[in-house]
Amino acid sequence: MTEANDFELPAGWIRASDAPPSKPVDWLIPNRLARGHVTYLYGEEGIGKSTYWVHLVAYLTRLGYIVVIIITEDGWEDTSRPRLEAANANLDNILIFNVAEDDDDFEMGIPGPNFLLEQQLPPVALTVIDGLADATTVINGALPKSVEWRPVLNAWKRFAKKTNSAVVALGHTNRDTLNGTRGAVGLSGQIRQVIRLNLLAQRTEDGHLAIGVEKANICRSDQPVELFEIVETVANGITVTTVNPVGDGEQTAQELFSTLAAQNHVANETDDSVDTWLTAFLADGRKWANDVYSAADANGYSKDMAKRAKGRLKIKAVKDGDRWYWELPDAQEGSSASSACSLAPLHPSSSEGVPTSKGAREQGSKSVEETHDNAVDDVITTQICTSLDCCEVLLSPESKRRGFCERCHLSSKETREENA
Repeated sequence: MTEANDFELPAGWIRASDAPPSKPVDWLIPNRLARGHVTYLYGEEGIGKSTYWVHLVAYLTRLGYIVVIIITEDGWEDTSRPRLEAANANLDNILIFNVAEDDDDFEMGIPGPNFLLEQQLPPVALTVIDGLADATTVINGALPKSVEWRPVLNAWKRFAKKTNSAVVALGHTNRDTLNGTRGAVGLSGQIRQVIRLNLLAQRTEDGHLAIGVEKANICRSDQPVELFEIVETVANGITVTTVNPVGDGEQTAQELFSTLAAQNHVANETDDSVDTWLTAFLADGRKWANDVYSAADANGYSKDMAKRAKGRLKIKAVKDGDRWYWELPDAQEGSSASSACSLAPLHPSSSEGVPTSKGAREQGSKSVEETHDNAVDDVITTQICTSLDCCEVLLSPESKRRGFCERCHLSSKETREENA
C-alpha cells in the first residue's frame, strides 16, 4: 500500500500528522469570547449591543486583562467613556488609538488587523470593533461587497490567532423578521457565514436585553439566552445606560427570535416605515433598482420589504437600456410603451433572475388601462415563496395555499423521496 511518507510533497503541503495537535477551545468568557476566534454580535440598531460589550470589557479589565477598543459610531467623551466608567471598568487596561496630530488633542483612530500586528502592544486579551462595517469602510476605503467579506474576516481571524486573543465585532440586522435569522442579517450575511460564533442581541417583551448563541461551530447553540436589565445611570454628570445580568431565559436565541417574529407578524405586514422611506428616497427622481436595494439594506429594510412596499405604493419600474429603474407613480408619464413596460416588474422580471414567461411577454400587447387594472389586482394578492433562498411571487392558488413556488415544492418533494 502506498503511503504519503513515500513521497516528497510540493511546497506548502504538509501531512496532517505534522499539523498543529488537537486542543480544546480556550474560552476567555465561556460561550461568548474565545481566544484565537472572532465573535460576531449582531442585532437591531439601538437595542443595547454596545452596553453589552461595555459590560464584558468592564468585567475583563477589572480582572487585569488588556482590551483594545475600536469605536466608529459613538462619541468617546459623551458616550463610550461615561458608559465604561458607569460599569466600573479599569480604564488603565483599555487601549485606544489616537490619531490626533497634537499631543494635547484626541481623535480616535480605526486601526486594522495588519496594523495592530505591527504594533508592539502589551498582551491583548480582547479587541472590540463597534461596528465592523464602518470600521472596514475606513480601513479599506470602501464597504466590501458580499463576496469580499471573507478576506476581511480572515485578516481579523489571523490577528486573533497570532495574538492568542479574542475579537468581538458588532453589526446590525435589518427589519425583515419574516425569513428567520438568516433573512434578518441582511448586508452582514457573509459575515455570519464565515465567523464561527454568532451572538444575537434581542429585546424581550418585558424589555430585557437577551444575548444568545444564534449559530456556532465551537459551542452549542441550543443553550438559553442570557438576560440583562437595562438601567439608566449617571457618570460624571452624564446619563448613560448599563446592563445588569438577571439570569437565563427559557428559550434559545433562535426560539426567541421566532416567537418575537410571530408576535410582530401583523405589525410587520402593516408597518408603513419602509413605505415612508421609499417615497422619500424616490422623491427627487427615479433610481436604479440595485441602488434602491442597497439603500434599503443600509436603512434596515430587506430586498423583499422594498419589493412589497413597491407594490403597495404602485411604484413604476421603467427599463432603460439593460437596467430597471423605480419611480413614483406621480412622475411624469412617458410613452405608452414605457408605461406598459413599467408595470411588468410587479411580477418578477428576467432582470431579477426570473425568466420571462410567455404570459408576461403577451402582456405587453394589452392596453395600458387593462394592464394597469390587472397589475393592481396582483399587488393586492401578492405572496412570496417562503423558502429562505427564493423570492418568487406565488401566482397559482395551489402555490399560495402551500406557501412555496412550484420549483421549491418539487425540490422539497424530491429531497423527501431521496431520504425515504
